[in-house]
Amino acid sequence: MRARFEGMLDVIENAAGDVEKAAEAERRVIEELRQMGHEALHGWARRQQQKKEEQFNSKSGVNRKEKKPLLAHAVWENPGRGADLYSRTSRTGNSAVF
Repeated sequence: MRARFEGMLDVIENAAGDVEKAAEAERRVIEELRQMGHEALHGWARRQQQKKEEQFNSKSGVNRKEKKPLLAHAVWENPGRGADLYSRTSRTGNSAVF
């Protein structure tokens, strides 16, 4: 942050001597402010994400690392049973899927 402010002061003081018009100095200062705001918000977002992850991970019964098995896996393992996609009554004529 200090470097950003020093950069803005350099522009304001025209330390490099390359800014001849106020519009150019204004553009450079605005760009520095935008960059500073972007970095600040990016840091804030990272901290918020970390807090949310810590809250979520502290809950009991939560396992984010494990992938849920696909329904198709049950069909592949038991091809003759249809993996119980249909109820017992549906096999006799009613084709409602659960």
